[in-house]
Amino acid sequence: MTATLDFDRLLMSVLEEGGPQGVPETVVETALNRARAVAQRRPLMRTLDRRAWPAPGFSMGGLPTLLPSRWTRVLMLALIATVLIALGVVGSGMLRDDPTQKATASRFVRPFEYVIPVDSAIRMSGSSFPEMVAWVQGQDVWPVASAESVSGGGQPQPGQVRGVVVGSGGEAWSHGPVGRFMLRTPPAEFLADLRDIAGTPMGAITETTLDGRPALTVMLPGTGGSDIHVTGRMMGLSGTFVLVNIPSRLIVAEIDGTTVFVLIWARTGDDLGAWMPVADQFVESIHFVP
Repeated sequence: MTATLDFDRLLMSVLEEGGPQGVPETVVETALNRARAVAQRRPLMRTLDRRAWPAPGFSMGGLPTLLPSRWTRVLMLALIATVLIALGVVGSGMLRDDPTQKATASRFVRPFEYVIPVDSAIRMSGSSFPEMVAWVQGQDVWPVASAESVSGGGQPQPGQVRGVVVGSGGEAWSHGPVGRFMLRTPPAEFLADLRDIAGTPMGAITETTLDGRPALTVMLPGTGGSDIHVTGRMMGLSGTFVLVNIPSRLIVAEIDGTTVFVLIWARTGDDLGAWMPVADQFVESIHFVP
């Protein structure tokens, strides 16, 4: 902008002794015309832009405050560093493999997603039917049960020490001193039939949830009782079943009109106590899908 320099020279000459006492009108008109043609510079953060116009403001001394204060610069740098660190953490997390990949029990009458807890060594058991699916932990062998034989799709299988069973209670039946009988499907009546007719000892029945749905739960000491059959006719082969005469925690819920039960079991009471925290993580991850 040469007009500004010309004006400065003229002003200096005016202040000098013997210099010109006025400014030529042509110079003034030229300066004003060029000033009108200069666009204003309005940056997003004026305090960080030396060329901002209008100027950011004036200090107490009357001089333009063209640079941000020291503390402003420090805060801005800290903010930028925080954003960069956050982006780095998020980016690294996205690149890592997710150790909690979801799986789906698609064969079950009410398919559901689940997550195997990290480092739990839970694996699918041999029983996988539309009416019942099961998981066990690791390759542990229970010596007392190693010589037993279980017919059909029963759980636990010989040698298994602890596990989780998810079964359908829509057409479940059991047996006791009165013989075989159908279990009623509402959760409260389902548990009452196991206790009162099948003679299965159990603790207090309390409320809980399964996949966010209302459910009932009870602890089974494993000192007696029978089993829950999910297939097979009462007057014929036993079909697929799970024992309830071992230390267990039983959960019963109604999922979209279908009675579903979950049995967390172990061969001994002490083993059940150690197994429950891991099994609870597995059960809490269950999410029923259409």
